[in-house]
This record gives sequence, structure tokens and C-alpha cells, in this order.
Amino acid sequence: MKKSAKKRNKLKIDKPRLIIVIAAILFILVIFMWIRSYKYVNTYDGLGKTKEYPQMKYSSEGFYRDKYNFLNYNYNGVKGRRGIDVSVHQGEIDWASVKKSGVEFAYIRLGFSSYADGQIYMDKYFEKNIEEAQNNGIEVGVYFFSQAVSTEEAVKEARYVLSKIKGKNVKLPIGFDMEPVTENDRIKALTVEQKTEVADAFGCIIRKHGRETLIYGNPEWIANNIDLSLLTDYKIWLAHYTSMSSFEYDYAMWQYSSTGRVAGINTNVDLNIMFVK
Repeated sequence: MKKSAKKRNKLKIDKPRLIIVIAAILFILVIFMWIRSYKYVNTYDGLGKTKEYPQMKYSSEGFYRDKYNFLNYNYNGVKGRRGIDVSVHQGEIDWASVKKSGVEFAYIRLGFSSYADGQIYMDKYFEKNIEEAQNNGIEVGVYFFSQAVSTEEAVKEARYVLSKIKGKNVKLPIGFDMEPVTENDRIKALTVEQKTEVADAFGCIIRKHGRETLIYGNPEWIANNIDLSLLTDYKIWLAHYTSMSSFEYDYAMWQYSSTGRVAGINTNVDLNIMFVK
């Protein structure tokens, strides 16, 4: 009888200890999985295999000037949306007037990295522009001007963008712009492969967080500075100031003018058309 009592007492003592041990193991597993997941979504995987980039599919018959005098599109189930892109260079914007002018979406510069040292800065008007555009019923996207010279810097830029749009209801693809600015740009000396890796690193992190990327550039820059066959996971934001682009590859958005005039904006502004099904 005494031995049985001792055994029961021992079990009573061991049970709480067992619960503590199990809880500790579960806690360690949760932390381990969180660290593993965090590392995955913030790590660049490297360039994949080459694939053929889709060809341009738009017909000249689909383009027209709409009632707001924006270039628009409607053909074979694909329609256009009227848009602009803005930054600190446009200064103060009256977004109510912009909305009345027919603008449906606006890409707002979130920030940029310095062409001198790569330091990241937020656009002075980003917070104000995104809030007021949304308050006036304009859908917003964001873009980042990159001067990254390594995949590590590109990852840092992507993480910065993701941190700044958290909770801001940004659903459009994120724009990545790495065009040259001056003769002393940090990215000037990069090879085509290096620029492709930088663009891919940025897009890779954005994709791992469940978002899409638009790679911005004009036909010459796209043809001579990056390898599209290694960037087929991303869409193109084409900058080509003409009435009908001859660009051969598919593009999701077309910046067709840099000298647009829109009510509520006191400077020239870039005009864009987004293609949607």
C-alpha cells in the first residue's frame, strides 16, 4: 500500500513537469518555424532558368482617346484604365480635382536610394499623396527608385517598401525603377547580368510576400540593360512616349507621356494606361 501511494504521488508530481516540457518544446518549434519562415521570405534565391518573355498582344485598333482625353484601350476583352504617376516633383496635389479629371489610379513614389551612396530615403510627399488619393477614391500603387548595386541592397530596398505599405491598402503591383540619372550613378558600371540580378532580387522578395512587381523602363533600357528571359516572373511598366509603341514584349502598364496636364497638378505629370481583362 505504501509503495502504491508513493507511485501515485510521483505521477502527480511528474505530470506538471511533463506539461512544462511539452510546452517548452512547442515554443521552441514555433520560434524555429518563425525564424525559418522569416529567413525564407527575406532571402534572394538567385536567378532561375531562362524562359521566353511573352510577346506584345495589343492591337492598334483598340486604342482611342476617351472623354477625358486620356489614351485608353478596349479590344478583345482587354480594357484600359486611366492613371498617373507622381512624386515630390509634382509638389502639392489637389487630389479631388485629379479624381474629377478622370484619373482612376495613381502610382506614388514611395522612396528612392541615393545615386551617390545607396542610402534609402522616403519621398517627401509619399504619406500625404497616398492618404489623399485614397480619400478621394483613387486606387494607388507605389514605386521605388533604385540605385542598388548588389542583390543585398535590392533585398533591403524591397523590405523597406513592404514595411512602408503595411496597412495602407496597396493592392496594385509594386513598381521597380532603376533608370540612370547622372553620369556618376552607382549602377552605371553594372553588367547586364548584375542589373538583372538586382531587379530579380527586389522582385523575389516582393513575390514571397504575396505581391507582384512591375519593372519600369523604356524600350532601349529594357533591351540593353536587363535580360528579360530571366525576369519572366515580373510584369513590365513600359515608358515609351509615342502614340503607338512598337515594343515587342508584353507590358502590363504603359507610361505614354511625360508631359501630361491634369487638373489639380501644377506641373507636367506622367500619364499611364493599365491593361486589365
